[in-house]
Amino acid sequence: MTDQISAKEYNLWDLMSGNFIFSIPDYQRPYSWTENEAVTLWDDLLEFWQDAKNSASQTYFVGSIVLVKSKESPESEVIDGQQRISTLSLILSILSEYSLSLKNDIQKCLWEEGIQFKKIDGRPRLSLRKRDADFFKKYIAKGKVNELLQADPKKLADDSQRLIFRNAIILAERIKTTFENQQNEVDSFITALFGQCFFVVVTTPDNESAFRVFSVMNNRGLSLLPSDIIKAHIIGEIDEKSRQYYTDKWEDIEVDLGRESFNALLSHIRMIYARSKLHGTLVSEFERTVFKGIENRSEIITSIIEPYAKAYKAILCAGYTASTGAGEVNELLSWLNRVDDADWIPAMMCAIVRCGNDAQFIMDFTRGLEKTASCFYLTSRTSNQRIEKYARIIAALQEQNEQKALEELALTVDEKKEFLEVLDGDVYLMPARKRTYLVLRLDRFISDKAAEYKNSIFSIEHVLPQNPRADSQWIKDWPDENVREFWVHKIANLVPLTRKKNSQAQNYDYEIKKDRYFAEKGGVTSYAMTTEILSIKEWTPSVVAERQNRLMGVFAKHWELTPSRTDSREAKTSRQEVTIAAEQVRQEKLMAELSRFFATNPETKLPKLPEENVKAGEFVHRAMHKLCESEYEITQRVIRILCTVEGSRKYTHRNLPFLVPVDAAEPGSNMLKRYWVRKEYIETLNGRKYYVYSQWYPDHKDLSDAHRSDFMQLYLDLALNKI
Repeated sequence: MTDQISAKEYNLWDLMSGNFIFSIPDYQRPYSWTENEAVTLWDDLLEFWQDAKNSASQTYFVGSIVLVKSKESPESEVIDGQQRISTLSLILSILSEYSLSLKNDIQKCLWEEGIQFKKIDGRPRLSLRKRDADFFKKYIAKGKVNELLQADPKKLADDSQRLIFRNAIILAERIKTTFENQQNEVDSFITALFGQCFFVVVTTPDNESAFRVFSVMNNRGLSLLPSDIIKAHIIGEIDEKSRQYYTDKWEDIEVDLGRESFNALLSHIRMIYARSKLHGTLVSEFERTVFKGIENRSEIITSIIEPYAKAYKAILCAGYTASTGAGEVNELLSWLNRVDDADWIPAMMCAIVRCGNDAQFIMDFTRGLEKTASCFYLTSRTSNQRIEKYARIIAALQEQNEQKALEELALTVDEKKEFLEVLDGDVYLMPARKRTYLVLRLDRFISDKAAEYKNSIFSIEHVLPQNPRADSQWIKDWPDENVREFWVHKIANLVPLTRKKNSQAQNYDYEIKKDRYFAEKGGVTSYAMTTEILSIKEWTPSVVAERQNRLMGVFAKHWELTPSRTDSREAKTSRQEVTIAAEQVRQEKLMAELSRFFATNPETKLPKLPEENVKAGEFVHRAMHKLCESEYEITQRVIRILCTVEGSRKYTHRNLPFLVPVDAAEPGSNMLKRYWVRKEYIETLNGRKYYVYSQWYPDHKDLSDAHRSDFMQLYLDLALNKI
């Protein structure tokens, strides 16, 4: 077989003008080059031409092409190289509008003329897959790119055609900029393109060897999606009589979902069959788990891919259908689709495929899944933790044990407790996407599912400002700074708005802020949470505490978290215990990462943290003093960041910078209560003296542990250059 595979070098003219008639087989992936790849090819060709103007011997290697081709015929199936050759055809088609003298030569590379007396029709030199062949023939092969540029992209049939359309626009702009009214220059470029740009063409005689070459290329780094390889392996093993039927069926599913979503579908199917995290490649694991026991490869399409694709589409579009309960299920699916991870999707797909006719079960399952996925998202469960739980749920569904699936889906006591802690914490300090998700979810609960969220502008505002003016009513109503800091970022103090933040309005006193900033036209708002605020006459610590308890009750009711909040003192103690435990775990992880850094970077000048068992404030100061006395260099850029509130938020969890220049501080200010200002605690960095953020918490171990953790995070970020 090896002596039947040949390789030969061709310039572009010889490749495109008569020796080959190219076609893209249907089992191949569609055209998928984006603007980035197309422009890169154009820029490379242009740079080559500019360098080669004075040297006819200079050449440019475009790449390799692998073909299925017999020696006796020009018919050539393209196995590798279709992206380059398709994009080059597009470039030639555009160039034909700029060169009168070489227009016919270009046309010969795009279209093979027919022979009338033999009744042989003309045909394209390159035909794309069946789905896109007519499109490419009409606009590119026949040189009608200008018509394509006027097309409506919304009316194009698939992603492949839209990519060709977008690349045509950007390449046409580049070519016009370079060659408009430059006849000699464009002819020079085309001549170099034809004669000095080369391909290595590898030909193989049959489909069997083609599939082998296809797989070898993938293993050696060809940029294909896993779905392309899986498709080749499945379609390639279906008998030739049925191959086109199943190719079309596959294509219909892929186009319906889109290439990226289709690739994700195969990944979700792998999870359903493997019930474990991906350890190898998607291709190898799909073959090991999904192919197992199925001799007739067509069954994989009809019995697995097709039904799961239908379920996946219903999930993505929130389009589940049933005689009862479909509305509630689809609303829950719309919320699930807002969760940043997709680990929950295989379990939902499995439930729909196996139990889709049981409307009551699907409703119960989706309710439980939305609650669990929200919990895992907001409490930052790891991928391994999520997959482990969802794998047990899938296993129960595969055993046709619906009750067990619901039991596995339910949150444990510890998971509920941690969930409540997060909901009861500093919500505003969450990452923006999580914070938005939580606020909108709560607003939906409060509105009794009546609210719609389609506003293009969305922001979350504090009622009690983060930095109230010293002469404001806020300071009179909230005189204790510690109380303000405790409540300012809680969910009770936050409201959603359909307007951009206004730094001036943020500090208005409550009555003015409520009327001028929170209320929209007509004195109403788009959000139930904000509407509630408009009816509250004053905003004091007791009002916020009562609101916090009520909102936590709303969470508990809708997510069935059954909190025990009857005794506020007991609840506070419970929160502190959970926080202490969480911070200790966090410190262990940070210390492990620091130990790994020092072990792998023995030459570092960063000193190790103090090992003495001292309080958090003293720990920070000893570590900072040791750091400042060492040879380790803290750059001025890092110092500037740590002198800002925004840059320090991760390390202080307050509206305070980690460092305050002594010469810029206001002696006696409230802010400096958070810094030790005695001489022995002042550190010098790059010749300038700084106060270092630090506090001792003699009666609050939870706060003290959090302070220690924050500093350890800062130290790790310094080590890894992440500031």
